[in-house]
Amino acid sequence: MSTPDRLFMFKAFLSHRYKSPEINLYFFNIFKNIANVQFEVDKGKFSTNVTRLERMIRDAHAFVGIYPYPGDRDAPSRRNELLEESRYFRLELDLAVRSGKPAIVFYDQRYGNLLNYSPEIISQRFDSQAISGVGGDPDAEVFREKFTHFCDVVERGRAYQRLRSKDVRRWVGVALPAGKHHNAAYTGETLTAITELLATYGWDSDSSTQLSWPPSLNRETFNLLAKVEWMIVDIGEEMASTGIPAFLHGQFIPTMRLKYTPETTPEPSLFEKTFYRGVEVGYAKDILAWHDQASLLKGLEQKLLVLDNSNTIRITNAEEAGVYFRSAAQRKEKVFLSYCNKDRDVAARVSKALALRFKDVFDYRAFNAIIPGKHWTDVVFDSLNESKIGIIILSEAYFRSKNCKHEAAQMVGQRDNQGMMLKPLKIYDNPLKLPASLQSIQYARLSDYKNVEDFVASIVGELPKQEG
Repeated sequence: MSTPDRLFMFKAFLSHRYKSPEINLYFFNIFKNIANVQFEVDKGKFSTNVTRLERMIRDAHAFVGIYPYPGDRDAPSRRNELLEESRYFRLELDLAVRSGKPAIVFYDQRYGNLLNYSPEIISQRFDSQAISGVGGDPDAEVFREKFTHFCDVVERGRAYQRLRSKDVRRWVGVALPAGKHHNAAYTGETLTAITELLATYGWDSDSSTQLSWPPSLNRETFNLLAKVEWMIVDIGEEMASTGIPAFLHGQFIPTMRLKYTPETTPEPSLFEKTFYRGVEVGYAKDILAWHDQASLLKGLEQKLLVLDNSNTIRITNAEEAGVYFRSAAQRKEKVFLSYCNKDRDVAARVSKALALRFKDVFDYRAFNAIIPGKHWTDVVFDSLNESKIGIIILSEAYFRSKNCKHEAAQMVGQRDNQGMMLKPLKIYDNPLKLPASLQSIQYARLSDYKNVEDFVASIVGELPKQEG
């Protein structure tokens, strides 16, 4: 196992609830002291693409699940609510089981047996109330022991996989019922169009990666499957009867699933019910049902755009984890921070604390705050007018600045029109003479708070509960 000064490093697929930052950070802080586990996550939101998920899990060394339940801890949890909240967890668990990757899952005890873990997955329940309590979680040592054991398994598995590593080209395999038989929806023209579209997006496919019809599970087919990055397969009755779609599913070969049907809303086949009805999301909606070549190519292009999207970030350390996980809890209200240059050091600390709790904070000294080519006063007052929260760093120097006084007057006006929450912060203990417009507004004293983070937390505490 790893030495204390050099932690074992591996990449894991992270299955989690993005909007539970406290739980996510709790477990990441346990992980970071045991191994250098790195997570790759999407920066944007995409429609569920099972092929993409299959590729991400296949390319990871392991699977890690963190499954909180966001419901009221004191309210009884109904089964339908638990099912709804866990639907994406159960999809990704299904993928984890099929992948055969080392997997560990920490789950809220309120899910009970609902997630139906495979015996091969290391699982450990947790009490969200204990995790968030100030006294510490008595099960923390259990979590550390389970994750340490899991890392041992991953490390041994990686050593074996390195011996079997291979160079992977951007080849795509094709398994479609094409040919001169009586029911061929996939004509030679259609296959050519598919190949050309794949090439447009940097993927290769030729006769060496296309299963002949009827297909055979022989050594030639096994060599083809070892060569390709992922597969395109039809799951209609004709191809399903060959067993090829079922074989690809069981072997966890990333697959884009097509289905030719003249119906706009086709009924799921027996094959689909058998393999895909275990979860409510993912498989069924991800099937590309098509009725003519135009609909096939349009749907295929949409899937290729999502499949190979590189809009991802890698979480490699505790700081990056904190930024990513806390972003889920950031408030949506825009904040305007007003201060003079002389107070920039204190303002920088306030600005950093605000950025942890709010998605959009205007700080005129921040990188890219002033757009090149635009007059800076226009940018400042446009941002001020759009802001729902205003913070003024009060000092004698502030009121010696004409620009600051203009900003303060505008903020007071927006506050009087109920368009802004205004929070002045006095940073020095010496007496301060305020203009008439601010004398009726209660200001906060920095000395009354342990740090600037507590001041920002007090602002968040006054805001209404954020949806989602």
